[in-house]
Amino acid sequence: MFDILQERSLVPNIIENCSQLEKNRINLIHLPSALGYGFYNDIEVITDAEIFKAPTLKKTRYRSAIQNVVAINSKEDLTVGDFVVHYDYGIGRYLGLKTVELNGLRNDYLKLQYENMELFIPVEKIVLLEKYQGVEGSIPKLTKLGTNEWEKKKATIREMIKWLRYSE
Repeated sequence: MFDILQERSLVPNIIENCSQLEKNRINLIHLPSALGYGFYNDIEVITDAEIFKAPTLKKTRYRSAIQNVVAINSKEDLTVGDFVVHYDYGIGRYLGLKTVELNGLRNDYLKLQYENMELFIPVEKIVLLEKYQGVEGSIPKLTKLGTNEWEKKKATIREMIKWLRYSE
């Protein structure tokens, strides 16, 4: 990434941690478990995966094993306070819609609260969300971002599906 920026006469700010982020600069930091596109203290964060990978929708066979989710077709299907399941990040709480203007472009983002931080998801990626509907009165545990907690949960569900398939 550093070389690509230099080829375009852009000088990035190389930093060791998020406390060194500078506004109005390109900041490069190596994080082993980067989350993806979003905002951190009003600074836009874009991972190399967001820049270099073509967007793809992952086939999510494990979703059929989760009985308490409902498809979300548009942002109107969400109400502030709803619990949602994001394919990549896990269980969060919907906090509302936020319009952000960056470099003269305006875009709407879904503001989601996770155990340890808030994350802004572009409304174009709403297909990665499903509404969580548990038993009335139950409150799901929010996923802690930056850990492999959600990946472990998905792997466990995949194993359960595999076990059920072979036990028939």
